[in-house]
Amino acid sequence: MTTQERMSAAEFRDLTARKKNPRNKFGAVRTTSALGTFDSRGEHNRFAALSMLQTAGAIRNLQRQTRFPLYCGEQPLMIESALGRKTHATYIADYTYDDVETGIYCVEDWKGTDTKLSQLKRAVLAIMMPHAKILVTFARAPQPKKSRTKR
Repeated sequence: MTTQERMSAAEFRDLTARKKNPRNKFGAVRTTSALGTFDSRGEHNRFAALSMLQTAGAIRNLQRQTRFPLYCGEQPLMIESALGRKTHATYIADYTYDDVETGIYCVEDWKGTDTKLSQLKRAVLAIMMPHAKILVTFARAPQPKKSRTKR
């Protein structure tokens, strides 16, 4: 008769825990400066430029990482995970500010790569906030898709 060794719950969690990948899947390099910690150098540089605009008086109320819970009418927009857990969908803007000249509230995002999910969330946010200006700044100009030709 053989005896089986049992592992504790803590050992099982350690064994099955997912290892976090330190690399960003889009190649962004996390940047820290006196202004704070940013997900990429481009995001940092854009915030530095916006900070200068605020100092010059062109914009005001500059904020980072503003969260906007998404709604469809009066109902919260819910996303279901692979495990079946439902969470309230949220759009997190990189920067928000008021344009002094126009008086318009601006929601701005810095994008290295624009995903379908971020496009969808911006579309929902645009419906929720029709008077806000939603801006997207790309790290590089989006490349047009190449058409396929048959040979």
